[in-house]
Amino acid sequence: MARDWDVLDAAKTLLEGTKQFDGVYRGALPELKGQAAGDRFAAVLSMRSWEELSESADPSVIQSTRRLKWKLTLIVRDDDPEVRERELDRLLAVAEDALDGQSLAGITLPDWTYLASGVYEDPKPPEQRMTVLGQTAYYVEGWAGFDDSIEPGEEE
Repeated sequence: MARDWDVLDAAKTLLEGTKQFDGVYRGALPELKGQAAGDRFAAVLSMRSWEELSESADPSVIQSTRRLKWKLTLIVRDDDPEVRERELDRLLAVAEDALDGQSLAGITLPDWTYLASGVYEDPKPPEQRMTVLGQTAYYVEGWAGFDDSIEPGEEE
């Protein structure tokens, strides 16, 4: 069974596949992980929150919907403030094209997978960032839906 980590790994792979970023990172901003400060265009994916709701109309069937929210930080470094804003806007479009409507890790619901909102952060020359909130959802079957020690179909 894939998990939240797998979902963001799939998003990272899709962003890398665009070949529009010098680096795509997971978990923490580059300066916190000792990664390249010289990237001109970078993206960072990190978990934000999750919520699991039981939505089965049949009480004998245990199924829930896990709603996952993540943060995508887009980073542009350039001396020209107009270039920074234009490139952030362009990278947002690249990320939307790559992620919106996708089934991440083969488990998420495409109609629930999209970048939902964003904020242009105050520039700190020569850098500017945009924080984007993304979301998706997937189904979890049974109480042991996340337990990899149980074989599919095996009861706890």
